[in-house]
Amino acid sequence: GGHAKRVARENGSRLALLRKAITGSQVAHVVGAVVVARSVSPTTIHGRKSWTFLLVINAFAWFAYNFLSNLAASGTSLTPATVGGSKAQGVGCPWWIENLQDLIFLIVGTNTFSIFSMKMGVGLLTLIPLYCAYLIGSSVVKYVFTPSKVEEEPRPDADAPKKKGGKKRQTVSKNRTR
Repeated sequence: GGHAKRVARENGSRLALLRKAITGSQVAHVVGAVVVARSVSPTTIHGRKSWTFLLVINAFAWFAYNFLSNLAASGTSLTPATVGGSKAQGVGCPWWIENLQDLIFLIVGTNTFSIFSMKMGVGLLTLIPLYCAYLIGSSVVKYVFTPSKVEEEPRPDADAPKKKGGKKRQTVSKNRTR
């Protein structure tokens, strides 16, 4: 009932954000590149390899968006447990869904930065291996430095402190304000 509706609402807003980000960055790239190059000729704006690169990464962004859309339609949550209403329930998306969304946002950034220079756009994508190294490193550190859980043996009741005549319950109220 309520949980499914909340997941559907959160997924709808997340998909709308991704769709607007991809579309907006593509439009901004074309308009910005025309303004920067002062020409509408595609060959003047970017070289053939640059257009191919942009086509491939944007096609990947749309395929990833469609994949996430299909996941959302099946009821899978797309929002991390640290966002909004899901935080209270501890329900969130798997790490790979979150990383796929991050990749889409990196592609959006690449569209934006490559308005000025394709090197800047490609440079932004170099964050992917750095981010992967960070995730692997943080997992290793968490594994190495997390203490293992050692089960304690339950103490026998003989060792437990014994109650010695606690306060007795009052049978008659001594409240004189009534």
